[in-house]
Amino acid sequence: MLALAVLNCGKTAAWLSETYLYELSLYTFIVSPRQDDLVLITHAASNIANRLLPGEHKSDVLCLPGMRLLDDPDDAYRLIHLPTGGRLTTTNRSNGTGGGRSYPARSWKRVNEPLTSRETEVLDALPPMTSDAEALLAALTSRLWLRDPYGSWAIGGWFSPPPRRDRETIRSHGHARRLDGSGDQWELTWTSYPYPEDLVAALSHPRAGLRGVRVLREGEVVHLLYGTARLSVLPTTRATQGHHERAPRIWR
Repeated sequence: MLALAVLNCGKTAAWLSETYLYELSLYTFIVSPRQDDLVLITHAASNIANRLLPGEHKSDVLCLPGMRLLDDPDDAYRLIHLPTGGRLTTTNRSNGTGGGRSYPARSWKRVNEPLTSRETEVLDALPPMTSDAEALLAALTSRLWLRDPYGSWAIGGWFSPPPRRDRETIRSHGHARRLDGSGDQWELTWTSYPYPEDLVAALSHPRAGLRGVRVLREGEVVHLLYGTARLSVLPTTRATQGHHERAPRIWR
C-alpha cells in the first residue's frame, strides 16, 4: 500500500495522490527491511512519522489510511498499519532504535483507536493485490534510495539524477508518477528519474534485488515478473536535451 501512496502523484495519478505521501521520497533515508518491520533510518524521523500518522487537527486524507502509532521507545517511532498488520519504524539511529523528536507523540492516533469512516472508505476503494504483487511492489519502496556503489545505477528517491554518469537524455524533475493495476497485473509510469534501466537493474540485481525476479522485454516495455505477478515498466519520458527543470527541495 505504501507503494501506491509514494508512486502516485500528478494529474495522472491513480491512487492516494491526495495524501501527498509521494513527498516521502524527498527525504533522504536508508531503508532497512527487517522481519515484519520496515525501518527507515533518517535525520527526519519524527517528520516522516508525522506525515504517515493521523492525529489531532489533521485530516485523515493527508496520512496513510489505517496507520497508527504502536509505541515510541527510546525516541523511535514504531508504526502499525491496522488493516494489514504491516509495521514501520522511523529513527535517527543506525541501529534502528532511536531518534530525536520534533512532534509530540501524544498528538497521533494510537493502535487502540479504530479506523475512521473516511479511512474505511479510502481503503475499500483500493484495488485488490495478490501476495506476489505485494512483494514486488514492496520491493519498489524498500529501494527508494538504493544505488550501485560503482555508479552503474541509482534510484535517487525517484527524482535525483544518478551521480557520475554521462546522461545523453535529461529527464524532467516533474512529479508525475502513476502506479496502477489490480491483482497480479500492474503498470508503472513516471516522468522523472530514475532511468527505467536503473530501476530494472535495482530490482533484478543478484545481491540487492528481489530474489526470484525475472525480466521480460517487449520492445520499449520492460516487464518485471515475480511469481504470478507482473509489473510493466512504462515510463513516460519528458526528456529534453541540455535543459534542466528546477529540482525539488530535498528534506534531510
